[in-house]
Amino acid sequence: MALTAKEQALFDEIIEWEKRFFPSQPQKQERANGPSQAIDSLDSILFFILSIGQSPAWQKLTIENIIANAHSLDESIQSIEQLKALPIETLRLLVEKQTSKACIQSLLHGSLTGFGKLPFITVDLPITIALHLRIVQSIALTFGYKAYHPTETLISLKVFYTATVPKRYQLIAWKTTEKEVQTLTHPFLYDADDVIVDRSWLEGQAKQVGKVLLLRYLRKKKMFRVPIMSIALGAGLNYYFAKNVAEVATKFYMKRLLLERKQGS
Repeated sequence: MALTAKEQALFDEIIEWEKRFFPSQPQKQERANGPSQAIDSLDSILFFILSIGQSPAWQKLTIENIIANAHSLDESIQSIEQLKALPIETLRLLVEKQTSKACIQSLLHGSLTGFGKLPFITVDLPITIALHLRIVQSIALTFGYKAYHPTETLISLKVFYTATVPKRYQLIAWKTTEKEVQTLTHPFLYDADDVIVDRSWLEGQAKQVGKVLLLRYLRKKKMFRVPIMSIALGAGLNYYFAKNVAEVATKFYMKRLLLERKQGS
């Protein structure tokens, strides 16, 4: 099935975005060194954070909100699967609503971290990871992909990985995930590599650790007994990171849906 003129223009726009966003000389991802048991433990921690972020309550509320927003635009929408049939412009609007809320949550979280208090500092990285995973999965759901299914959960983790590894590794991660999606044959079976934690990803998380150390240092610079500089920086950095994750996830799932429409699946 051929794409409409608007859909083809949007598909071409995503291709151009790929050329601008990803470095022209990508580097291969590096597996983390160390005992396999330690690496498995890190992967398990990531899945544990995912299980917290993807709580039944959050999942139910998110799905209800997405369907309610879609239903207000098209009364025929009653389920996540039906979202795929909506015009791409409508889906973009729904995604923008979801991501704007998530980015504001990240901004508020960054503000709290900016106070430099030990409780906020300690939980900053796991909360940031959970918020970013929620952004990816809410975008997946908005485009009609059941992020709570095992294969779709792994795909969302791969998209999250792509958005959070250092820039030089992102293109290979993007293309690898695209290829793996094309080989899917069953919603509960994922035949491709399911490893998420590697040296490349850990290197990307170093930015979050550096942010926390910087905020901890800047909290000493106060105005009216409030660390204005660290609060503003924490909010700004968290908002930037969340917007970056949302951009990558939106482009990925939009391109995936357009390819499915193009192939008539």
